[in-house]
Amino acid sequence: MNRCRQCGAILPENSAVCIHCGTDNTTQQARPVESAPPADLDYLKPALTGGVPLGVLAAIPVVNCLCCIWVLGSGALATWQLDKQRPGTLKYGDGAIAGGLSGVVGGIVATLVGIPVQRLFMTPERVLVWIERFVPNIPLEQRNQIVQSLQPTVSGMLIQAVVNICLYGLFALAGGCLMVAILNRNKTD
Repeated sequence: MNRCRQCGAILPENSAVCIHCGTDNTTQQARPVESAPPADLDYLKPALTGGVPLGVLAAIPVVNCLCCIWVLGSGALATWQLDKQRPGTLKYGDGAIAGGLSGVVGGIVATLVGIPVQRLFMTPERVLVWIERFVPNIPLEQRNQIVQSLQPTVSGMLIQAVVNICLYGLFALAGGCLMVAILNRNKTD
């Protein structure tokens, strides 16, 4: 493919003069075609892929005991999904962004799923049974204060959302960076 050395227009084969600007191109050699820059990474799909399962698993009381593993795994999963877009080219910053975003998504989902789960498991009757089981001689007034303090409030849910988003975001960010290290190690082996 011939190009005009003055304006860069594509020329017909064996053309001596550019039809666009009139420049003489008789001694021109074909320029190498520049490769396109790599496509931008799409962080949304990996963040959702890692964050939604994290949020659901973190909101379930029995499964929540492995919360730190779910959060690190969420960041790693998001980074692994991101690596599929441009295999072998991820940097630690890419893993940090993918992991952090998956943690933020996970924190939001955990809060939203946690509201009905908390209402289901933290009923006043259940709280009273737990109090009577573990602290049988507690005065009635203190027992009622404990039950009241454990009931979900709007401000309590907002605080929980902020804490979830911040902590999950940080730990998932670490999981994303760890996955980049693992992927880069596999690349060099």
